[in-house]
Amino acid sequence: MLEAFARIIQTARDTILLHCKIGARAQWLYAAYEIKYLGRPPNDVIKSFERFGFWPLPLEKLSGIQLRIDKKE
Repeated sequence: MLEAFARIIQTARDTILLHCKIGARAQWLYAAYEIKYLGRPPNDVIKSFERFGFWPLPLEKLSGIQLRIDKKE
């Protein structure tokens, strides 16, 4: 799915609307695109979810421990 989405973005000549019922799946798909194809650090991408209510992650909220998410080199 991510590869198909990337092809659509790379060949689009106009604005693309990505949506799902609550926005979570669309947000995660775009986040994966930013990490894999735009080279953004995972931690930065996921922290940008805060304005949509998807950050902090439930594990962080429940534990009270701030998490950091990085990609494995």
